[in-house]
Amino acid sequence: MAWSLASTCRSRRRRQQAAIAWRLPLLYNDLVVAHVQFDIKRGWLQMPQCQAHYLVTGNGPNVVLLHGGAADANDWAPTMHALYRYCRVYAPDLIGYGLTDKPKASYSLEDFADFVETFMAGLQLGPAVIGGHSLGGRIAIEVARRSPYLVSKLVLIDTSGFCPVSAVGSALLRGFEVTRQVLRRPQPHPRLEFDEADSKFQCLDKLEDIMVPTLIVWGRLDPYYPASCAEKAARLLPNAQLEIVPWTRHGPHKERPETVHPIMASFINPAASVILEGEAAAPGEQAKPSDAGQTPPGPPQGDGEETPGTANG
Repeated sequence: MAWSLASTCRSRRRRQQAAIAWRLPLLYNDLVVAHVQFDIKRGWLQMPQCQAHYLVTGNGPNVVLLHGGAADANDWAPTMHALYRYCRVYAPDLIGYGLTDKPKASYSLEDFADFVETFMAGLQLGPAVIGGHSLGGRIAIEVARRSPYLVSKLVLIDTSGFCPVSAVGSALLRGFEVTRQVLRRPQPHPRLEFDEADSKFQCLDKLEDIMVPTLIVWGRLDPYYPASCAEKAARLLPNAQLEIVPWTRHGPHKERPETVHPIMASFINPAASVILEGEAAAPGEQAKPSDAGQTPPGPPQGDGEETPGTANG
């Protein structure tokens, strides 16, 4: 009887631990948004292809941040919190992701670029700094090539398209997929209608046309795209700044925010350098810009949301 009771308790603990493990990513997003909700507002934009959900905060030059293929807008919340004093930051859920509508089961690179261009036109954001992580960086490059009038600068973080996924990265992705299938978990993200190894997706030969200032941030230990890919891209881009962050993998802005966020802020808005240098000189004092803690300018707001807008495309 005692053995049976102990066994039942152990099984119950294992089930509880498994449930917590699968809930952790959602808990992380909830905690991140809760941590910065005094600052970040949610917005909705009705577009021809879908209704788009986005996060927005801050004052200054417009910045649009595009998440990777296994994330959503919440992935940028800590970065938005770090940048809001220096720029006005928008982070949309890409079409098919997060709270944005999902009109199809799969999407092409052109679908994502169309979405970003329509989103920026609907909110009259261009020309703006466009930043992207992984797939988001490749989408940013596509927008810069197709609609250069929308882009003032690019920030590319461990961007796909500079080289195919490495053998180690491919093995990791296969392992994640097998684990998902064994545990019978649903596919959390839409299917992509392109192969990263395809010549149409690879973009090193397309970079010479991009003339805007470009910041490339890369994790030295990225298992998917080696740092040598970033070095090749930096040599091909006419106006590139390369920052390779040591001891980081595929998400340096999340793994080493204390290093990456100041680099991004100074690149996006040179005025940020003065503030950051002042804070470094007086570490015991926190700079208090006039917009800190205030509602960012923009459409009338209430209940932590912007007023829904409409884009005619």
